[in-house]
Amino acid sequence: MSPQDKLFNFERLDAYVGDNEEVKEKLIEIFLRTAPEILKTINDSFKKNDLKTMSFYAHKFKSSIDIFNINDLKSDIRDLEKFGNEEIKLDEIPALLEKLNKIIPKAVEQIRSEIQ
Repeated sequence: MSPQDKLFNFERLDAYVGDNEEVKEKLIEIFLRTAPEILKTINDSFKKNDLKTMSFYAHKFKSSIDIFNINDLKSDIRDLEKFGNEEIKLDEIPALLEKLNKIIPKAVEQIRSEIQ
């Protein structure tokens, strides 16, 4: 996989944990385990029109997206959080979710293969 195809990088994570490989591995493991669950909760909340819960989990996801440098989603996750919290631009949420649903599983897959 070329660097241009990678949806993530570990630069911020490495800066955050320094030389502590154990903490790095733990944070990666937590992300790989929780990202699909959080994504599902965000989608389910939107389908139920529970925008506050959707916004809460988007907020929760923000730090992971930032720390793993999933740059394609940095502004989208913030928009999702804001739109859900303020109940605005509801017509834009499906496109944001579609992008999230496309990129997060690929990023998870790429991270899994990188650490093996």
